[in-house]
Amino acid sequence: IEFKETNDSLGISYLHKSVASSTSNTKQKALSYLRLGNYYYDIPSYVKSYNYYDSSLVFLPKEYADFDKTKERAQALKKLVANIIIVQKEDSLQRLANDEGYRNKIINELAQKAKDEEEASNQQASTGSDDDFLANNENNSSSTNTGAWYFYNQNTLGFGFTDFRKKWGERKLEDNWRRSNKETVLPEETAYEEELSDSAKSDTTKTKIDAKTTPEYYLQFIPLTNEKMMASHNKIIEALYALGNIYKEDFQDYPNSIKSFEELISRYDTSSYVLPSWFNLYRVSLLTKDDAMELKYKNLVLNNYPESEYAKIILNPNYNKVTRETRKRVDNYYSIVYDLFKERYYDKVILRCETAKTIFAENHIQDKFDFLAALAVGHTSPVDTFKLALETFIVNHPQSDSKPEAEKMLGLIKTGIKVEVEEQASNVPYNHVFSDKFMIVIVVPNTDKELNNYKSAIADFNKQNYGSFNFEPIKTIFLDANNQLIMIKELDGDQIAIDYYKAILLNKDLLQNLNTKEYASFIISNDNFNMFYKDKNVENYLKFFNKNFNIEIKK
Repeated sequence: IEFKETNDSLGISYLHKSVASSTSNTKQKALSYLRLGNYYYDIPSYVKSYNYYDSSLVFLPKEYADFDKTKERAQALKKLVANIIIVQKEDSLQRLANDEGYRNKIINELAQKAKDEEEASNQQASTGSDDDFLANNENNSSSTNTGAWYFYNQNTLGFGFTDFRKKWGERKLEDNWRRSNKETVLPEETAYEEELSDSAKSDTTKTKIDAKTTPEYYLQFIPLTNEKMMASHNKIIEALYALGNIYKEDFQDYPNSIKSFEELISRYDTSSYVLPSWFNLYRVSLLTKDDAMELKYKNLVLNNYPESEYAKIILNPNYNKVTRETRKRVDNYYSIVYDLFKERYYDKVILRCETAKTIFAENHIQDKFDFLAALAVGHTSPVDTFKLALETFIVNHPQSDSKPEAEKMLGLIKTGIKVEVEEQASNVPYNHVFSDKFMIVIVVPNTDKELNNYKSAIADFNKQNYGSFNFEPIKTIFLDANNQLIMIKELDGDQIAIDYYKAILLNKDLLQNLNTKEYASFIISNDNFNMFYKDKNVENYLKFFNKNFNIEIKK
């Protein structure tokens, strides 16, 4: 009633009282939390909204009519809030890192605060009330972006359920108790929740409490080295880009999407995310029918990156779909011609390769057709004709992966050595499409007994540095009798995959043991992986990878 009469503050107050008084009626408590979550969602105030959605799901029965819809929205809010907090946290830590006087002041205050409030804090953890919980939620949701923000709010990501567990949790904690029949909540606790959970399991031992009373405890979180500062900036870049996409795709909140992308461009104008951010802003302008904005970002993409796939999509909205379909047809045709080559129908190979030029206006592997034709000529014509075919191929395709093989054969011809051409052609037409889904693959010998340790280290790395990414569990499969593959998936688009791949290779902490082995590793799209796994030739794919991704790692 109060909300209908626009008495919002009074309506919120009544909902708070409903939560506090609902000791046995858990459905009433759940619906009160949900009403608060919807209220803040509509404002929008997403951090507060997530708080109440998270709390609602603790009590909401699965039989509730909109349970799936509620859970889906809570999961979207969880992703969003995770990235909001990354930006706030890293900005706060950088402020502390860049101002020594301010840093010392804040840290000394926090250390003293820990000493003064140790006893009160322990008491509050066991005797808090519903009213305290709601009040704390309000405080957590409206935290300002001060230098001490991170230290006061390490539990922000999980504040909804974490406060519930601390203040109301009288029951015995069981394995996976959040997923038991007692209540239903979001899967996969955040790193923040796990840290608090670990702390609770240790019963806040004296060692842990003493650590928080010393400046050294707080200094470990602050990026005081160039490496840590760069990592902090990279987290902000990743989070801002993720926010732009989440606002756009999951919430259709275009003003906040624009704000996130433009903040990224403004703060990090040399980042590899500038081009995709321009493109996303162009796409948002079409949705919002903002002609000036559309023209601005269209021109930025076309003028600065005219050959990019983003530019091609702007000029032809169906480009991506058409290109995929065309490439599949070309790939299938090449496989047929390659089978003819293996069956020694060389005249048919030459004819089919020539036909490919006319039936496929856009042929992404014309060099493979031409090289296959040159090899077929080597089987059917005099050596001088073969020599001319190779020379023509090299001139026409100076960037082809097959050029080194052509040059090698040409050199042998000139020395009078017979050339074996039977196995020189490749039957794997890998494609590079920037918008594909990608994975990282690491080739590990079966003799390495630390495979499980590597998987755990990668999972820890992802949790600490890419908490907002929805990675699948780390998988391993056998490549052949000698090697296994570690698979890290999925990553949206080649630029995100490249940045993640660099971060993996440069990590000197969790992944040092793996990186010192210098095992073969690469980025590969899902479609290309299917072809790679059939071919099982790592060296062949690495040639394609090195050419198309051109990644420089400065360790």
